[in-house]
Amino acid sequence: MAFRKFADHHDQMVDLSAAIIDLAIVNSADALVELQQKRIDLSRKVSEHCASEIEALNKSGFDRRPTPQKTALVRRYHSELLAWRGALMQCNANWPTKRISQEPQGFLRVFKDITAQLRERVRWEEQEFYPAIFGTAVLR
Repeated sequence: MAFRKFADHHDQMVDLSAAIIDLAIVNSADALVELQQKRIDLSRKVSEHCASEIEALNKSGFDRRPTPQKTALVRRYHSELLAWRGALMQCNANWPTKRISQEPQGFLRVFKDITAQLRERVRWEEQEFYPAIFGTAVLR
């Protein structure tokens, strides 16, 4: 079922984010190499997840039976997703690995906020968005 896949994606994104934080704290040469790969992995997973989720949304038929609640939720889904992905892209652009090695605390301030937003987003999608739009919750 697609929703199990979405929950798996969510877990993977949260786990990658936590690993990035841990590696930035270590801030050794080896950790920074791994951190760079984890950041790439996270970006790829975010893209894969969003594509899958939007495909499911488009196939769901929510727009054939629009309600003000569903319309508002889908609008929120897209606007908050764009804002979060924009923040992640800006972080990736502004914080190359070399800068992270020089200013790990600055990176951690930015990235921990992005990770907190991700965790809240996952909670919202699984507990509020999926049930309202798709008619099913993600069971954990």
